[in-house]
Amino acid sequence: MNRLLLIGNGFDLAHGMKTSYVDFTTNYLQRCFKMARLHYEYEDDLIRVIRNPLIDFSDIGEQGVLNLLRQFPFAQIGQSDLKIEGRIKETIDKYPRFPLLFSFKNKFLNSIFTSISNKRWVDIEVEYYKNLLSLPQTSDYEIIKLNKSFGILRDELISYLNQQSLPQINDSIRNILCTSIDEVAEKSSNYTSKLYS
Repeated sequence: MNRLLLIGNGFDLAHGMKTSYVDFTTNYLQRCFKMARLHYEYEDDLIRVIRNPLIDFSDIGEQGVLNLLRQFPFAQIGQSDLKIEGRIKETIDKYPRFPLLFSFKNKFLNSIFTSISNKRWVDIEVEYYKNLLSLPQTSDYEIIKLNKSFGILRDELISYLNQQSLPQINDSIRNILCTSIDEVAEKSSNYTSKLYS
C-alpha cells in the first residue's frame, strides 16, 4: 500500500488546536486584562493596561477581547496618556463605557492588533517586515527596539504553544503518523531512486 502524508500549514488548526496568531495574541491580551482587573493596572514591555474604576467587570473571554479590539480606539491613545495621572482621568472620561484602557508601546504591536481588529487575522512576520521597512535606515535604536519587541513576542508565543494540549487522535491516524522513521526513509529512498533511474 502506498501512502502519502502531507502535513503542513493548518494541520494543527484542523485538529482543533488553538495555535493561530489570533489565538495567541488574544490569549496574551486576556492575561494582561486579567492582571489589570485584579490590580487596577498592568504593564509589561509591550503594553500598558489600566482598569476603569467606574466599571465592574468579570474576566473578558476570547470573544470579549476581539469585541473590545474592534470597538476601542487603542490606536488613538498614546502611551503618555496612560502614564500621567491627569491624562489617565481625562482618557477615562473620554471613553467612559470601556472597562479597560490600553496602549501598545510601539507601532509593531499596534499594527498587529489593528490587523486583528480589522481583519480578524494577522501574520506577525508580515507586520514585522512592514514595520522594519517603515523605519529610517539610519535609526539603529528603532531597529533594536523593533527586534526586542519581536523577540519578546516570540518568547510569549513559545510559552503559549508549550501550554497547549495535544489533540486526541484516533488510532488509525496515530498508526499512520507513528510509522517508523526507517520505513519512511526506506520508502523515500526507493521513490527517489525510481525518479533518477
